Amino acid sequence: MNTRILATVEDFSRYNAWVQGHPEGNLWQSLEWKRYQEALGREVRVYVVEDSSKPSPYPSPLKGRGCSITASALVVIDRTTGGLSTWDIPRGPLHQLSGISFQVSGVDAAAKLLDDITHDAKKDRCLALFLSPSTPLEAGSWKLEAGTRNEQPEATRIIDLTKSEEEILAQMHPKGRYNIKVAQKNGVQVEQADDVEAFYDLLQQTAWRDGFRILPLKAYKAFLERLPGSFLLLAYPPPSPFVKGEGQGERVEREGAKSKPIAGLIGIIWPQNLPLPRPLSLCGRRGEETDGFPPTTGIYYYGASDYTSRSLMAPYLLQWEAMRLCKTKGCTRYDLLGVVPSTMPLTLTLSRGERGFLHPWAGISAFKEKFGGTVATYPPEQQIVLRPMLWKMLQWKRQLLG
Repeated sequence: MNTRILATVEDFSRYNAWVQGHPEGNLWQSLEWKRYQEALGREVRVYVVEDSSKPSPYPSPLKGRGCSITASALVVIDRTTGGLSTWDIPRGPLHQLSGISFQVSGVDAAAKLLDDITHDAKKDRCLALFLSPSTPLEAGSWKLEAGTRNEQPEATRIIDLTKSEEEILAQMHPKGRYNIKVAQKNGVQVEQADDVEAFYDLLQQTAWRDGFRILPLKAYKAFLERLPGSFLLLAYPPPSPFVKGEGQGERVEREGAKSKPIAGLIGIIWPQNLPLPRPLSLCGRRGEETDGFPPTTGIYYYGASDYTSRSLMAPYLLQWEAMRLCKTKGCTRYDLLGVVPSTMPLTLTLSRGERGFLHPWAGISAFKEKFGGTVATYPPEQQIVLRPMLWKMLQWKRQLLG
């Protein structure tokens, strides 16, 4: 049994087959995500545990290409001041097939992988290693504790796109269907676009209104440019047949004049290309029987809207058109990416019987609930703190400065 960091084109080809053929394979552990993170200036390492003596779950043609990986982790390294770093394994590591954790010579492959990664992280002056696994795991000799971030959600809402459009609409909450019809009746137009600056303007408005932080513009550009399958949809109000003539102060007819967008959505379809041949039948996500592949999924990643145009209900039509687009591209499901877990209450009763939000995702969760679907859950985020004193000082600094 051997743990190593991948480096060659052949290595990454094998890894790509492993991730895309794994029932828990996902965007955040993919080579596409690696390239995107590198475009943002971050270091990315891919660790694998390999065992040539262990039978592969893949058919013989892939065995010849070295697919004896038994556990893997794509690690995103963020350098901070003073030569320190934080390490993140988003929606990983990958270590289970058919619901059975790989054992190599009596040792759990995922535990060995995590031990070796944390050993390297400590040498790299890492403050903390963050994990958001798809399936439960144990840390071996390192102490896992509850995560302090909300980078990856513990629950998400999934829409089944194998149904007809009529069936998808029928399973929605009545208010969701109604608001889609309102947007259509109001003449809202949704178009696939590349105007990321217009989307960013909307996002800045939304962030200021709802009190959350956003990434620099270059991050959204990199998302659309570096991630295959990514897309941008913009919603526009009904086109006005009249605009003001320049310097004349009078209205001049111009057919099809377009206003600024009033809402936008960035999404991605993953995976784009599946490896051949197919692996042997494996147990799918959360107990579902599949052919072994992660299902082709449309993922809603970023959204923004103009509050002054809220009566047009453009965000509802945007989501519906995104579902339709993903369905035409062969997706079998649409992931709304992040809701409050069902075990947590969304609101609490305030004085005088008023209701208040209890969770920061309560508002967006209520919005997503109107599209129906089912809720999938994941283990909570976890972390391994490697430099406790420095980590506590950093947390105090963040609390003071915000």
